[in-house]
Amino acid sequence: MRDRNPGEEEIRDPVTGFAVPLDWLEKCPDREAQQKVRSGRWVLLSDGTLLRRGLTTGTTAAAACKGAILSLVRAVSQVEVPTPAGIRVKLPVQGHDGWCRAVKDGGDHQFDITHGLEIEARARAAPETGMVPGP
Repeated sequence: MRDRNPGEEEIRDPVTGFAVPLDWLEKCPDREAQQKVRSGRWVLLSDGTLLRRGLTTGTTAAAACKGAILSLVRAVSQVEVPTPAGIRVKLPVQGHDGWCRAVKDGGDHQFDITHGLEIEARARAAPETGMVPGP
């Protein structure tokens, strides 16, 4: 159990906006619980259990794409991308020579059937940079 500091500020889950009750924090033995909840990558349950949030398939695909582009210049082992909730996360990737692989992290949610899915992306250099407008 951790001690509560007088005047301790409220902890909000940045994904849901939920104000985590301080007694939930008091039940949690992890001394880094506040930082974990504030990161958006962890959920604190009423019994003090911490669960690691997984990442969406789209976030994983974005990491693979970014890694493929960056790997045109150098080998890549980690990239930072935004999640749909607006939280920036760093993901491990394997990227080189315009190719990159990212592995889907389902977190502690055992029902995520896409956990461990490998997403690969390829990029190639273009003679010039341009924008192609959609319909």
